[in-house]
Amino acid sequence: MTEKELHDLTAGFVPWSQWVRPVAESKVALVATAGVYLKHGLQEPYDEGRPGGDPTFREFPVVVQYEDLAVSGRLPQPAGEDLNLVFPLERLRAMAASRAIDAVAPFAYSFSGNITDPLPLLAGSGLSVAYRIRRMGADVTLLCASGESGWLTAALIARLIELAGVPTVVLATGAGGLRGIAVPRGVVIRQPAVPGDAEGQQRVLQAALEAAWDLHEPGTVEL
Repeated sequence: MTEKELHDLTAGFVPWSQWVRPVAESKVALVATAGVYLKHGLQEPYDEGRPGGDPTFREFPVVVQYEDLAVSGRLPQPAGEDLNLVFPLERLRAMAASRAIDAVAPFAYSFSGNITDPLPLLAGSGLSVAYRIRRMGADVTLLCASGESGWLTAALIARLIELAGVPTVVLATGAGGLRGIAVPRGVVIRQPAVPGDAEGQQRVLQAALEAAWDLHEPGTVEL
């Protein structure tokens, strides 16, 4: 799926759910497109050879430990050195502990970003995650897009979650790649925190959420 194909698929309508609670009072759900799964045979890796990409998702309890996680394929640097750069569940837990946010939703989710056929995602797995997030009572969902193809996948999932009634924030690094993609709320991080810098990563997440909170119509901001 290319940016043009996504534009043709989504042209003319960007779903929008009102973000009611301020950041410090919000329960935040996490979705990533980094291909994360549980090791030790608890979850199957993503099928990287599947035509059109693997549209399935993996679900993780909020208390999952990072030593039990693996990634299908190879993450680009510097994310390969620190999974929190693309799946910041530890950072969100720390933010909840410090009251920067109210809480983290009890389950987090990951997809493979390498999806070229969006129909199974739109008709099945994406919808399932959207309504799971709604049932958890999340006030907002943070979608961390990993890689250019992950931006497209995150954009589609964000739209489904917005249609389910939960506002979203799509977070990506780079030089503005989200601007050509129809996301409800997008935040591009030009200078991400370095691997292992927990405090710096939390500051970036806090700034991204605050910037998205200030959006009153669909759009993308850069930090």
